[in-house]
Amino acid sequence: QITYIGVERPCDDPLAKSFTLSFPGHHNRRCVEKPDTRVDCNIANGDANAQKFVFSTESKGWYHLQGGRHGKYCSDEPNGVVCNRGGPGGWEKFRLDMVGNDYRLIGGRDRRYCLDAGELRCQSDNPDGAYERVRLKCTAVAKSPPPPP
Repeated sequence: QITYIGVERPCDDPLAKSFTLSFPGHHNRRCVEKPDTRVDCNIANGDANAQKFVFSTESKGWYHLQGGRHGKYCSDEPNGVVCNRGGPGGWEKFRLDMVGNDYRLIGGRDRRYCLDAGELRCQSDNPDGAYERVRLKCTAVAKSPPPPP
């Protein structure tokens, strides 16, 4: 079960936990897990499964994020977010916070705001920047991605 700390649930469906991510500051493009496991946020169309991300509760407002292409955990790496981990660790957690009327995603590595820099990167100190705004859209009552092999 997902518990949101400090924010309203982004979905009306209490069972939904699969979302598409988009950053409206960058031409309202969607984020997608690319075949090389990077998260690219400059996609207009593409593989529907690769555009889905699953949030699961880690602890105290932190969540694990799994990519929809292979079901691997996403990690806040120095060169951008990648979804290639077999299990969660310190860099494989994210916080979802509300600033004004918009969501912000915060990475677990340095606790910095994630932004759309073409690729998803968690390197911003500015919660009010246009490229740091995140939109979440429920994709339906979700099936979790397949477990990692």
